[in-house]
This record gives sequence, C-alpha cells and structure tokens, in this order.
Amino acid sequence: MQNASLGLLPSAFEMSSVLREMIERWHQINPPLAWETAQLSFPEDLSTLKGEIQQLGLINCFQWHLEDECRAHYSWPAVLANLKRDIDLSNQRRVCMIDVIDEEILRVLCMQEREADNACVALTTPGNLMDRLSILELKRYHAQGMDSSKLALTKVKLDLLEEQITDLCTGTDNLIRDLLEGRQRLKVYRTIKLYG
Repeated sequence: MQNASLGLLPSAFEMSSVLREMIERWHQINPPLAWETAQLSFPEDLSTLKGEIQQLGLINCFQWHLEDECRAHYSWPAVLANLKRDIDLSNQRRVCMIDVIDEEILRVLCMQEREADNACVALTTPGNLMDRLSILELKRYHAQGMDSSKLALTKVKLDLLEEQITDLCTGTDNLIRDLLEGRQRLKVYRTIKLYG
C-alpha cells in the first residue's frame, strides 16, 4: 500500500510492523515487571514518531503483563493492591504517550499549507488508533501462541485479528491523508483522567 501520509509520516502498516517487532522483543527479553527496568531494556529514540510508537508498544506490553499478574493473584489482596497501583501508573504513561504521538502528528500537520479551518473535526486521533493497533498486535501475538489442540479456533481468531489490523491500518492511513489534505482537522485535547 502507498504511504498514506505522502512521505511526511510513516504509514500505519509500517507502524504495525514496528509494534510487532517491539512485542516480539519484549517476549524474547521477558523483562521483570518493574517499569524502570523494562524501560532500560528497550532504549527507544523518543525524538521520532517511530520511537514514540515503540514506547507506546512497550507500555502496552508492560501493562498487558501486569494485568496477567493480577489474574494470577486474585486471592492475594495485598499483591492485587500493589498491582492495581502499578496498572494505574502504567495507564497514565499510556495516555501521556498517546498525547505525545498526537502532538507530533499535529506538529507535522501545522507545517503543511492546507485549508482545514472549515473541515470537520476528526472524531478520533492517530495516537488513539496507534494505541488500538498496539493492543490488536498484542492479541495477535498471544493468539499465535495458543494451544495447538485448539488449532481451528486459533485460526479463526487469528484471521479475525488480521482483518481488524488491516482495517485499522487502512482507516488510520485514510485519516492521516484526510488530515494532510485538509478534509478533516485534528484537535488534540490533553486526555483528562480522574482518579479518586
């Protein structure tokens, strides 16, 4: 598929590959569930959109495995309380990274001469779509590792995930093309989380 961003931004299909590589690296390294340690295991260049998306993938891998730990410790309230705090912190990092990605894309858009003032506001952002893509790639990775005795069910799940990933990448690329060509405009609202 042609780069949807006309050479200014990587396509969603490229970012899907970046996320897939991040997830595979996570499972090869299998870092401990301590954020600072996990982050040191995956030094990314956060000055690039690719690096920011890799960081989002890392955050989602970390959070996925924290949630697995929660399920494994349902009968241990003290452990669950600590894990819940870690998940809240991880979710806060995830939301901040989505905002960083959106701000980077907005910066690229602002450098382009286009008429977008009267265009309708996009109802989602590329950062939110990259977050969804990251989760779908995680699901795909874990579906590939499912018990081979359930091969038919696994194939159905994998086919559905592949379809969702393709549709999401196509939709993301279409959104970015619309933003670049002024058919839609991007408004970035800092995500507001209200905790207790």
